[in-house]
Amino acid sequence: MTAPTPAAAILALAGVTREDLGRRVRARWTAWARAQPHPKPSWLAPWEELSPADQEADMAIGEDLFTAGWLAGHGRTR
Repeated sequence: MTAPTPAAAILALAGVTREDLGRRVRARWTAWARAQPHPKPSWLAPWEELSPADQEADMAIGEDLFTAGWLAGHGRTR
């Protein structure tokens, strides 16, 4: 069994999943996209329609931002 990553430990402590964060990233992205004059259709695709690779990208972004925010809020940088 491998040890959890620092990010995984932080998410577990906060009771947040990578999917929760990925969905939030996607929701924010699509909100931004809807405000653009000519959004590409792919920009407006909901989470459920994303490929696994695109879902992974949004989860990684969410995990990085959440972890950075949590660490900053606790007086740490890494």
